Amino acid sequence: MARGYFNHHPDRGLLVVVLLFGLAGAIAPAADLVIGGGL
Repeated sequence: MARGYFNHHPDRGLLVVVLLFGLAGAIAPAADLVIGGGL
């Protein structure tokens, strides 16, 4: 189902992927600090 959706809305699918990567990039350093500081 998701594949069909992305085929009809490739730009929207790409936007979601970019947003997810941006979110992960923003969270990863903070999580690194918390994990590194906590341990």
